[in-house]
Amino acid sequence: GAFVTGKRDETHLRGYSRGYFDEHFFMLPRERRRKAVVVIPTGWANDEPAGAHTRGGATFHYVPYSEHCDYEELQEALRIVSARRVVEI
Repeated sequence: GAFVTGKRDETHLRGYSRGYFDEHFFMLPRERRRKAVVVIPTGWANDEPAGAHTRGGATFHYVPYSEHCDYEELQEALRIVSARRVVEI
């Protein structure tokens, strides 16, 4: 299947806005949350330490990244989430 697509049946990956996620995620059945990997760009200003944390059955990756980051900061964010492949979109 496709890696990045708008077609729901072609991938298990989903992208949501932070507002939608915060409002709806913990309403999901625990089984569906367990499969979730959540990447939260913190913009360098978050109390959570960078790296992976588990909460409510999901794995959260707090990444010190914002759209204002320079190239080195972007590389650090990708290192934190252990990206194996980056697809430019």
